[in-house]
Amino acid sequence: MSLVPLETVKAGVSAGGFTADDALLSRLAAASEVSIAGYLRFDLADEFPDGIPADLEQAIIELVRFFYEAHQDGRGTEGQGLPPLVRTLLAPHRKFL
Repeated sequence: MSLVPLETVKAGVSAGGFTADDALLSRLAAASEVSIAGYLRFDLADEFPDGIPADLEQAIIELVRFFYEAHQDGRGTEGQGLPPLVRTLLAPHRKFL
């Protein structure tokens, strides 16, 4: 289960008017949360049991947008790393060992 509701993700990537991509967007949101948790080095649900902060929610949406647009355009995302806006949103939360 995603930490960001599907309707919020859809609105964030301008896909709110149709349901054809719901399964894809759900998978992209889950993958984005895993990617962000790995970058931050903590589990988002454990760290924020009452809901994630707005900046982390926006980071997830922006990463979904990045993946979704790449999918629509037929281009890959390999080797690109996190988009700069996502890294900026995540910076205050990143834990270093």
